[in-house]
Amino acid sequence: MNDLFATFVELGGGALSPSVRADSRSLAPLLRGEATSVRDHTYTELFHPNFEPGQPPSVRRHSQAVRDGRFKLLRFTTRDREGLRVEEELFDLERRGADSDWFEQRNLLAEPPLAPDAAAALARLRERLDRELPTLAR
Repeated sequence: MNDLFATFVELGGGALSPSVRADSRSLAPLLRGEATSVRDHTYTELFHPNFEPGQPPSVRRHSQAVRDGRFKLLRFTTRDREGLRVEEELFDLERRGADSDWFEQRNLLAEPPLAPDAAAALARLRERLDRELPTLAR
């Protein structure tokens, strides 16, 4: 959704401010056939609860997913009476043939050892989450 704003501004001949440009990428190059991607990763998150009437904001569960062109890392952070618990899953979305994993059925972290390319992707995606997209569940 964020990218639609930049797309409409560019198609309308406008210019984005630097602060908006940080979060929104124009999809116009894709529409014109000048590019196949406008981002090097995608990110999504879900947190609960967002708001409880009469209570200060408090996040107890935070689910995050970050994906580059091939690998997807899911991170589930839960805060409860026992403390903070973090679980992760890593998927190779470009497996081919009988090994295809379009529906994310093969968590690579549950099948050690990791292949070198998967280990590198795990380190890269973890670093991106830790540096740029920290958990809300503290």
